[in-house]
Amino acid sequence: MTAHHVLRDLHVRGAVGVCRLHGDGHPTVASRLNLSMYTRAGCYLGSNVSASLPPGDSNWTPLSVSIALPAQGNAQICAGALPAYVEIHLESGAPAAAGGGTVWFDDVTFGETP
Repeated sequence: MTAHHVLRDLHVRGAVGVCRLHGDGHPTVASRLNLSMYTRAGCYLGSNVSASLPPGDSNWTPLSVSIALPAQGNAQICAGALPAYVEIHLESGAPAAAGGGTVWFDDVTFGETP
């Protein structure tokens, strides 16, 4: 299961966005934070993922991941690519019926680093 939220418009080329949250639960599969970056036209620029919550019982565990807006777009893939937007994906690898366990995410923040 993946929940996501779209954050639009990192305007400064080379800017770095960072997302932080806390996760808790009883995961049996990868449960993590994934930042995916796209151009305004929807061209995929890349993604970064956090470490996964540890399997079994986990207390509220901090997770974080950052992603840098490219200084320029790849002309072969995404001509005129920038500015971009970031999607935040809160991921747990399988539904509970398939043994995915239970995971909660809280205190999600996103911002540009200075």
